[in-house]
Amino acid sequence: MTKQCCCCKTDKPVSEFYKQRSLPDGLHKQCKSCCKAYFDTDEFRKKKREVYGPRYKEQQIEYRKHPDVMNRSNARGRLYRKKYTMRWNARDRVNKEVRAGRLPSPKTLTCTVCNNKAQEYHHHRGYKIHHWLDVVPICIKCHRNIDRPN
Repeated sequence: MTKQCCCCKTDKPVSEFYKQRSLPDGLHKQCKSCCKAYFDTDEFRKKKREVYGPRYKEQQIEYRKHPDVMNRSNARGRLYRKKYTMRWNARDRVNKEVRAGRLPSPKTLTCTVCNNKAQEYHHHRGYKIHHWLDVVPICIKCHRNIDRPN
């Protein structure tokens, strides 16, 4: 299946176009190479600065006027850590072991439930101190199903 690029006017396979759900065929109008060429131009960078630069600065100024926003965000984190101290500490310990190389990264392993690529570890025996490193690699979908069954 092919599509014509609106820029270079050549027919290319649909794999040469980025996805864009808002369009009827679900594909971007320009091919990938034309998009990359446009995004590398100074014209695009200048236009992006003109459009997003002032708005971003205004948002930052408004945000700094309301420091309670930051305090609320930090407060939520503190409440979570206080409520789930053992879970937080267990996850932190596993992350430290992975960084130290004593535990393999879960992304290099397969899920123990569905055999897909794992993305995180599951504390299958609980969060008590002596079980902190009793973990199994699991994908996010299976982890969600285990922690929140329907």
